[in-house]
Parts: sequence; structure tokens; C-alpha cells
Amino acid sequence: MKILSDKMRAGSIQALILTVFILLSLKRVAFADTVPCAPGGITITEDTPGNPMVSWSNMQLSEYYVVFIKRDDGLEVYCNTSQIQCHFQTECGFIYFISVFAYNNAGQSPLGDVFNYTTAPCCPSDFGPAFISSDTLEIVWSPVRGAEMYETKVDNGTHVNLCNDTDTICALSALQCNTYYNVTVYSFSEIRGSNTSCTSKSVITAPCSPEITNLTRIDSSTYDIHWTSNNDRVLYSAQARGDAGSWTCNGSGTFCRLSGLPCGSFFSVSVTASTASGQSLPSYSFPLETAPCCPANLRVVQVTQSMTNGSWSMAAGAQTYTMMLESPRGKAKCHTLETHCLLGCITCGTTYLVSLEAISQTGFASICMFQGYSSSACCPSGVRLYRLSNNGIRVNWRISSGAKNYSVDLYSSKGNFTCTASADLSFCDISEIPCGDIYTVVMTPTAKDGSKVMFCSKKTYSVTCSGSSVGIVIYRRK
Repeated sequence: MKILSDKMRAGSIQALILTVFILLSLKRVAFADTVPCAPGGITITEDTPGNPMVSWSNMQLSEYYVVFIKRDDGLEVYCNTSQIQCHFQTECGFIYFISVFAYNNAGQSPLGDVFNYTTAPCCPSDFGPAFISSDTLEIVWSPVRGAEMYETKVDNGTHVNLCNDTDTICALSALQCNTYYNVTVYSFSEIRGSNTSCTSKSVITAPCSPEITNLTRIDSSTYDIHWTSNNDRVLYSAQARGDAGSWTCNGSGTFCRLSGLPCGSFFSVSVTASTASGQSLPSYSFPLETAPCCPANLRVVQVTQSMTNGSWSMAAGAQTYTMMLESPRGKAKCHTLETHCLLGCITCGTTYLVSLEAISQTGFASICMFQGYSSSACCPSGVRLYRLSNNGIRVNWRISSGAKNYSVDLYSSKGNFTCTASADLSFCDISEIPCGDIYTVVMTPTAKDGSKVMFCSKKTYSVTCSGSSVGIVIYRRK
């Protein structure tokens, strides 16, 4: 009976093993005829921009996977892998629709969840910073795909300016002159936020305004304009503006020379600095006044033996005039608002150096030299009349300086009489004059240039008769 019992137990074990084997075989056949479930747990990571990785959970009965990726513009790509992850290429500003299918011999898994992935908006790259003033930067760019808003940033390392706008233009002001800035335009979308991978462009703001320190007069029409500035590699331009026009000089250092400025003019001088980035605001202006012009048409006319009248044309820029006659014997001077004046204390028969100073309302003067002036010959002194034996009259005088010769005229009711003498003589004779009349005697020295002195004093004499001949000659008065 024991042997029978052991045999029966062994038979039961074999039957159980057979049953389990049959069940496992049936289950394997059932599984082999079932498609895998749709993969779940789909995630996307993008460690490298433009090359994200999609991953999912491992599904039973799956032999491989196919990832279908469709872009919102219709482009389709797929990835076939036996792994549970796959890399694919993306471009900025698109929406990608991602589906993952599992496959085995039985076929394809059902469609699972469709995963939407939006890439970061594209970065503006064609922006060109342009300065609309020395401290204001205007930036314009083209719209980019996927961007709903833009943020513009300028940074000089210590100060940051920001501008946010939905438009593709931005102005950033209150920038520091002559300073390097990094300019970046970031794109922004509500889903992805800001694209922080946008690259910067470097710009330098326009140079700072120079400061004029001095104006140096070189001559009557030339000035050196000096300034200070902390700009580098800059071209400076100094400009003088006034009613007479505009004059400009350029320099890369700390001064330039303005030349050819007209006399008698007022100018306002300013300096600007220019680089490829732009032009600075003008410096504060400096006044510049050129010396008055020299008067023209100067005439010097002797009025009396000791007084001369000077006259001239009005000169640009002049308010008053000073005329001076100078010689080793002395000088004469007058200062006037008019274009003429009288000079006294003139010495006859003397050559003078003539100068006329034109003075502006600020005291700026031009000293103008003219051709020398010679005063008239001196009038002879000691004029006397003497009777001659042949009914003649001798006119006698003291020789004066500056005369080339002398002319003596006697005027009376009975006739006019004349005699002449060279410069080295002190008398001349007139014969056969009527007696019994009053004679006016005029001495006229002739200068070396041929001009006659017409302001010498006259003298009057009575010539009496002695019988039919000339009697006594009596001096009456001037």
C-alpha cells in the first residue's frame, strides 16, 4: 500500500507540472497575439537648444518604438528606436506635435496622448543700433517667428537700460557719451518665456561734447581754437558763425586754426566731436571778435599853417577812431566818434607819419598805417616893402622852410602886380608901380609838390607920391 501511495503522489506531481506548462504555453500564445499599450509618461528635455530629447515609459510586449513628430507648418519627421528615448532637431518659434507608438509582431499600439512642444521664439538678428542723438539709441529689427513681445537691453557693465514693447522698434535714452554698450534684443512668448540665447552686439555711443578753453589770436584774420575732451579717435570740428557767414576748421588733437575771417565781424564759436558712431552735441559757444577793418579814403587837408583836417570812410566793426600824425618835431592826435577830426599844433614844412586806429565797442583796435603826409611850406615872416629909385618896390622877407619858390602878389585899385623868387632868395622887385594907392601884399610859398599855400596872412601898405615918383611906403595893417 505504501508503494502504491508513492506512485500515486509522483503521478500527481507530473500532472501538475504538465498543467502548469500547458497554462504557460496558452498564456504565451495569448500575449503574442496582443499589441502593446500606448506609451505613457512622455517628457521632453532640451539641454542643447535645437536638439531636444523625447522620452517615455517602457511598455510590456514592446519590441521597438516609433516617434512621430509633426510641426505646425506641416513638416513631419519620425524616429525609430528600441530605446525609450529619442533626439530630434527643432527650429525656433514652432509648435511640435509628438506621438509615440509601441510595436511588436502583433502590430502598433493605440494612439496615446499627443504631446505639444513649443520651441523658444527666434532671436532678432538683423537689428541695427543707430543714434538719433548723442545720448539716445534707436534700435529697429524685423519681426521673428514665435515672438509676442521683445525686450531690448543695453548694458555698459555698470548700468543697464531696458525697453519692453510688442513693436519692433525701441529707443533707449539717457545713455552715457563715449561709452561701450552691449545691445541685446530678446524675444518673448507667453508659453516659453524669454529666449535667453540671443546674442549681443557691441556699440559705442557718440563722443562727449568738447569744452572750449581758449581762443588765441594769430593775426587779424586767424585764430587758434583750443578745447579739452576725453574722447578717443575723434575728429573735431570748430565752427564760427556770424552775420558775415560761417567758417570751419577740423583737427584730431586739441586745437585747430580758423583762418580767413573777415575784419570787423562778430562770431559765435562752437566745437563738435564726430566718430563713426555719431556726432556730439556742440560745446558751449565762445564769442569771437575780429579787429575792425581799416578805414578807406583817408584824406589829410591842411586848414591853417598849424591845423589839419583828417577825413575817412566808415570802417566795419569800428565805433571810434584815433588819428595821429607823428614826426621828430612832435605829434598831433585826435579821438572821435565821427569819420573826421581836426588836429592842431601842426608844424609847417614837416613830413608826418600818418596812422589811423579803428576801435570797436569792446576796445578791440586795428592800427592802420598810411602814406606819409607833408605839411605845407611855412609862410614867410618879416614881410616888408621898400621904395626903389626907379618907381619900383622891393618886397623883402625871411626865408621859410619847405618852400620851393615864392610868389608875391600886390593888389590895388590901380592894378595888380606879381613877382617871383626862388627858395634861396628873400626878396623880389616890382618896377613901375603907381604911387598914391593902397596895396595888399600876399606872400604865397610854393611847396615841393607844386601846391600853393593859400592861408598865409595878408599885409596892407600905403604908397605915397613924391611929385610923380614913389614916395613913402607906410605899413597900415594886416
